[in-house]
Amino acid sequence: MFAHTHVQYARGYSMLEGLTILLIVAVILSIGAPPLNSAIDRSRGSSDVRALIASLNLARTTAITSGLVTTYCASEDGRRCSENWQAGTLLFHDNNDNRVLDEGEKLIERGPKIHGQGRLEWRASGGRNHYIRFSRHGMAKEFGTFTYCSLSTSDNSYRRMLILNRAGRARLSKGDGADYNSRC
Repeated sequence: MFAHTHVQYARGYSMLEGLTILLIVAVILSIGAPPLNSAIDRSRGSSDVRALIASLNLARTTAITSGLVTTYCASEDGRRCSENWQAGTLLFHDNNDNRVLDEGEKLIERGPKIHGQGRLEWRASGGRNHYIRFSRHGMAKEFGTFTYCSLSTSDNSYRRMLILNRAGRARLSKGDGADYNSRC
């Protein structure tokens, strides 16, 4: 009797088939990547602006509930106010109004940095562009406009305008910011 031998053949793809599949995947990714980057930039910008609105609301609420002047400002070192809004923010009770978090003054919030592809600019009443103070009644002593721009594109649809009024309330502009004079 003959023994039956089963011959097993290797199953898989040839090199040509593998390269064809890689080529197809590369073409699909190259078509889909730019819209994906665009969506990511829009999402980051929206996230930064929502965080800014939340921080301004917290600053106003804290001033009202504590009965103390509350300072919200750009801060590079987490201790003193600066003009670089990309570096992060500082929210604290500035008892001596020197815009420095001194010993005995209460830190309320240390805000995060703006995402790497965004720029935030604050234009305030009186030219005080690196801080905002809220009175114990919640009124903004400095009011004006925040402009958020995406640095990865010059498309104005990425621009967001946030308006802080004298009453200390923040709202998004109805337009995309294209009509406003901005350095972005």
